[in-house]
Amino acid sequence: MARCQKCGKELFRLIDEKKNDPYYFLSKRVIMERQKFRKDLLQPSDYGFRTFYKQEFKKMEKAKEELEKKDLETKRKRDEFLKSHNQNIVEKNLAKKILEQEEKLKFYE
Repeated sequence: MARCQKCGKELFRLIDEKKNDPYYFLSKRVIMERQKFRKDLLQPSDYGFRTFYKQEFKKMEKAKEELEKKDLETKRKRDEFLKSHNQNIVEKNLAKKILEQEEKLKFYE
């Protein structure tokens, strides 16, 4: 049991069951603890990650750009390979199967 600071009524607190305690998330202590560790729990998709973790954000952006370049280069090579083997249906189907098998091998690596 606790007393409300605003209205003075007795409040029933469920200390062991914070999910069922309607006042848990209103607690000043809980709010202060959340703010204290907020910076440590930031995820790359959260607001403020770029501000607090500038170097990590730059590394992630650079890795993302390199991956995109690599994907574009792979796609370009694939298209060239298909164009070079586009003379008849047999060669074209064989080239497609070769590329499919290469993609499966990359998936298992």
